[in-house]
Amino acid sequence: AGLARGSATIWLSRATLLPLRLDVRRGRTVSSEALAYRDLNEQLPVSDFATPNVGSRPERRDDGFRRTSVAATRDHLSYRPRVPRVLPRGFSRAVSGWAPRSGVTGPEGSNPPFRELFAAVYRRGVERIDVTQRLSRPGGWGNDPFGGECLFQYTERVPLGRVRATYGIGPETAPHLYWRQGRVLYTVSGPLPRRDLVAIARSLR
Repeated sequence: AGLARGSATIWLSRATLLPLRLDVRRGRTVSSEALAYRDLNEQLPVSDFATPNVGSRPERRDDGFRRTSVAATRDHLSYRPRVPRVLPRGFSRAVSGWAPRSGVTGPEGSNPPFRELFAAVYRRGVERIDVTQRLSRPGGWGNDPFGGECLFQYTERVPLGRVRATYGIGPETAPHLYWRQGRVLYTVSGPLPRRDLVAIARSLR
């Protein structure tokens, strides 16, 4: 947008993690904005986290995904799916399964569907870690599968043993890793620091 390069620092409350001050520095110019709150919820009711009422006949769309145990997916995939041995405390597997093919991903659907999708979701309350695998076509990932058109995203390459993965994060994009190993494409994503995502990825067995 024609703005000079700079940096922004957000100061958070230790007690609530709410933002208290925003400092923006561009060259020698520094601007600050303070935030104050007139009222805070002391405690959120359990009902705020209840499953929404979708009626007696909700519409369901699964795009061919079938929930199964990890072991049972071997009957439907030509590769052995890999699951993490290392997870942050409190996370446990909530869903796993397979589909004949994945959906399109990347900016404007720039990555086509890939065959033989495996996916597993690990939950801790409302937090989730997603692990996926699918068969590669020649060339592998064309673009970041988590990317979007006109979305800012920071990326860097990180080593994962014999291969290198791409780490990405942005204001509207979940922290994630994606890479190719042999004929399989992998992704790991979740609300975690890079080091934790790398540890999860390295523990896949």
